[in-house]
Amino acid sequence: MRKIWKYELDTRKERFDILVPMGATFLTAQIQNGKVVMWAEVEDERPMEVRHFLFIETGAPLFREGILRFIATLQLDGGKYVVHLFEEER
Repeated sequence: MRKIWKYELDTRKERFDILVPMGATFLTAQIQNGKVVMWAEVEDERPMEVRHFLFIETGAPLFREGILRFIATLQLDGGKYVVHLFEEER
């Protein structure tokens, strides 16, 4: 069945992986109740796969291996810290 799932993210890690149903489409990420969360459209009956993500700080180099797909920009700590969330296709 097609659903929207929510994933809580840990901004202390630059790179991280999430286990999701195959073919999930990541919609956006925002701050919700003080936590960073990302939403994805999924087919919940599909087999699971690992997907790779990273946070890149404003001003940091974008030179990474693989293709980066932008998901969202997040302002943390009242806007003092800004990161950009990308999915990394390896």
